[in-house]
Amino acid sequence: MKIKRKNIIIGILAVILAFAICTVRFYLSYSNERTGEEWFSCQATYMKDCEAFANGMDDVFSLYISGSIAEDDFLVHIKILEEQLEVMEAVYTEDEASHPVRLGTHTYSTKKGCDAVKGCFGVFGDILAMARENSGDIGALSYEYMGYHQVMIDQVSDYTAAVRIVEEESNDK
Repeated sequence: MKIKRKNIIIGILAVILAFAICTVRFYLSYSNERTGEEWFSCQATYMKDCEAFANGMDDVFSLYISGSIAEDDFLVHIKILEEQLEVMEAVYTEDEASHPVRLGTHTYSTKKGCDAVKGCFGVFGDILAMARENSGDIGALSYEYMGYHQVMIDQVSDYTAAVRIVEEESNDK
C-alpha cells in the first residue's frame, strides 16, 4: 500500500514538474518573440546600414567606371564589400532568428517593409556578383549596375511607403 502511494505521489510530482517545464519553455520562447510592428521598427537601423553600404559601393563603382582605379583594385574593393555584406547579413539573420516575429502580428505594411530590407541585401549580393563577372567590360558593368540601381530604388520605395503607412496607422490609433 505504501509503495503504491509513493508511486502515485511521484507520478503526480512528475506531471507537475513536466507542466512547469513546459510553461517556462513556452514563456521564454514567447518573451523572445516580437510583434510585426516591433520588428519593422528595427528595420530603420538596417536601412541606415544599407544606405552607408550603398554609398561606399557607389564610390567604388564611380571610381572604376571613370578610370580612376584599375580593375585589380576594383576587384579588391568588391571583395571587401562582399565581406561587409556577409557580416551585415549575418547580424540581420541572427537578430531575426533570436527574436522571431509572433504569428499573426504583421500587417501588410510591416511585412512589406521588412521584406524590402531583406530584398536590399539580396540586390547588393546580386550587384557584387555581377561586378565580379563584368569587371573586364566597363560598358556592360555600368549598364548592368544601372539596372540593379533601379531594382534597389524599388526596394527602398517599398520600405519608405511602408514607413509612411505604419506612421499613419499609428497616428490613427
